[in-house]
Amino acid sequence: DANADFGVVALKYQDLMMVPSTQLQPAMNHSIYSTSKTNLPTVSRQGRSVTLSGAFKNNGSLNSSDDEITMGYLPNWARPSKPYNQVNQGSGMNRFNLMIRPDGSINWRRYGTSSYATVPAGSWLNISCTFQAGDLRG
Repeated sequence: DANADFGVVALKYQDLMMVPSTQLQPAMNHSIYSTSKTNLPTVSRQGRSVTLSGAFKNNGSLNSSDDEITMGYLPNWARPSKPYNQVNQGSGMNRFNLMIRPDGSINWRRYGTSSYATVPAGSWLNISCTFQAGDLRG
């Protein structure tokens, strides 16, 4: 209905923020997969919409399990208000659960095709996703 009453609408400056593509930092035991435009891990923000792209890699062989492994960190302005999860593509036909946490950690777990697999050093851990940012915290 074009005449719907939505009441009072209030925008915060955070709803209008625009932050250009910014390189992300890897966590311990991980590094940037490559500095190419398609694999450099970056984050950008337009309004509340946060976009991650690129990939990290694990520096050593890891056993995939149900435990979360941190591969990188988000700046304060890019953090969600609640956990965000999605299945992402890994090296070859492998998939993994990508988890973005309100504390800014970019985590992963459950790497494999139909069961947990050993993750060889240097595996491609794609972080491409879009989610909504929470309010900035001090």
